[in-house]
Amino acid sequence: MQWQNQNNKLVKTFVFSNNQEALDFVAACKPSILALGHDPDWSLKSNKINVLLTTHDAGDIVTEKDWQLAKLLDSKFYSTKFSDLKVLSITDPKAHVIWQKLFERQFKSLKGKVHPWFWEGLKLLNINPNKLPNLEELDERLFTVAKWKTEVTNIQYAEDAPWFHFLSQRRIMRTNYIRTMKELDFIPLPDIFHDIFGHLPMLVNPEIKELAQKFGQVFMKCKEEGQQFMAERLWWNSMEFGFIKEGGKNLVIGAGLISSFGELNNAGSQNVKKINFDVSLFPKLDRSPHSLHHSYLIFSSFDQISKALDWILKHPNN
Repeated sequence: MQWQNQNNKLVKTFVFSNNQEALDFVAACKPSILALGHDPDWSLKSNKINVLLTTHDAGDIVTEKDWQLAKLLDSKFYSTKFSDLKVLSITDPKAHVIWQKLFERQFKSLKGKVHPWFWEGLKLLNINPNKLPNLEELDERLFTVAKWKTEVTNIQYAEDAPWFHFLSQRRIMRTNYIRTMKELDFIPLPDIFHDIFGHLPMLVNPEIKELAQKFGQVFMKCKEEGQQFMAERLWWNSMEFGFIKEGGKNLVIGAGLISSFGELNNAGSQNVKKINFDVSLFPKLDRSPHSLHHSYLIFSSFDQISKALDWILKHPNN
């Protein structure tokens, strides 16, 4: 469930594996909540926590303090949910075997489903299908063809601010680990296959590289937490898990779909919703890094995404 603004309250339900996991989450969040000087309304029932956020001393309305805590709770939830997930260092010899399997399967699975700019970028970057590419050489090719660079991070879930800061500087963060055989179909963390195979080929295209930088610039210009929240959700639902309608077909553009066999198959299921994007959807947009998505957005063009970013800047109070 996503955060919803209901009757001057931000409302969300967090679901855990069991009651103890839910209690641990509350305990882990308390120091940060105290530091913010917030007093959220919690209700715990079995493995679910219902949270209501409103600023009492501002007259029981939603303020920046509430948006700040909403983002903090999301970050804490996603980081603790998968603290036991195993990944492999890219220096591990087994990482090359996993890379090869992922590349081979996604290469076949994406045919007829992904935007043609992906194939063009894959060819230009000459990404090695048989083993992890030489990252220094790949960075050189990326800068040569797109004037972008990668920024190495050890963090499994980067905070929004550094992610968008680097985008504004034409740098995209990449990890230094890869999923294990157990998570071959789906991993709830961005790994190096997602970062390189998922993001970089599309980033080579002139329109995409400008749009990605614009995301970063808009986020950094947003003065209100609610605006940043919308910019982050737009990125997630377009550049990570979005579709573009072209020639009567819904074509994959999101790195999360491009790099995940499980997510790509899920998106083709009759059980998920495909929703045509409109700015009125902003209050309902959510992210699902911990599980397969229940719905996906379809954009009419990349220009529609760009104009949605302009809309965010012009509407600080939505």
